[in-house]
Amino acid sequence: MPDLMENNRVYAGFFPRLVAYAIDSLIGFIVGGIVKMPFAIAAGVGLTALKSNFIFQHSFIDVVGYIGMVSYFVLITYFAHTTLGKMLLRLQVITKDGDWTFINILYRETIGRFLSGILFVGYIAIIATEKNQGFHDMLSDTCVVYKDMINAARKTELRPAMADGPVMEMEQTVMSGSMVQETVVPEPVGQENVVSQENVVSQEAVITESEINE
Repeated sequence: MPDLMENNRVYAGFFPRLVAYAIDSLIGFIVGGIVKMPFAIAAGVGLTALKSNFIFQHSFIDVVGYIGMVSYFVLITYFAHTTLGKMLLRLQVITKDGDWTFINILYRETIGRFLSGILFVGYIAIIATEKNQGFHDMLSDTCVVYKDMINAARKTELRPAMADGPVMEMEQTVMSGSMVQETVVPEPVGQENVVSQENVVSQEAVITESEINE
């Protein structure tokens, strides 16, 4: 049953995910800008070391801005299983086995997206794969699906699988209960008293006969 329910989900295609990612990138850029703003002000006041190369050709301010942007994607995906851009399109992130860990989401939103971004091949893979997975989805074993939507083409497969389950048992229980209610006939009030009175009369008759014979 879990496999059937998983296959019954509607996986989000390339263009809805592209729109959601564009919205989230804009929001992440704003978050990163807010995070690095104090450091940029400090660098403008006199701490010029913050503008010098820190990692390769990136300054300390650039690294802080990147951390702020990545934190947006990681934290909201981990806690809400979606992002603001995905919410607008009613999309959510799921895992195949239900194993939802912070390390897995961190790996997806950092290394996974970096690999998908190389020549954008990892994102183009969404078009070609069965479950519309990019490289970052494959590496973290995740999928992006439409929230609360079931594939109509597989709805007929779901019904026979559930036909012999609790629904049929409940229907049988209800039917049997109604039959019992129909067949049960209440006993007349005072029936036991009538039977006992007949027994007393028959016993008195026997006693009277025996007295006559004597």
